[in-house]
Amino acid sequence: MIWEVGMRYLTLAADYMDPVLTEVDGGAVSLGEAGLSRDLIDDIISWNADYQEIVRVVPGERRDRLSDIMRLDERGLELARRVASEASPARVRYYSEGLLKHLD
Repeated sequence: MIWEVGMRYLTLAADYMDPVLTEVDGGAVSLGEAGLSRDLIDDIISWNADYQEIVRVVPGERRDRLSDIMRLDERGLELARRVASEASPARVRYYSEGLLKHLD
């Protein structure tokens, strides 16, 4: 990856209890500190709440929930795009908690 001066590099992921927005080399960033709109924050919190069913499933049993994971990850990818737009200039990666890997 080529780093651009002034660009924020963030990762969005669902997690136990609270969603995670992290800045590469900077650690966790609160949704409010990221400069996100109230609507987007509410959508991220709702998505994270829906993801809790998957977060609690042990990784070996998640393959039985792939359709749920795919649906949640589609929402997560869209949320990551919205974060990138609102936290501009920013590049936002999405980490699938269900699949335990980054998705592009």
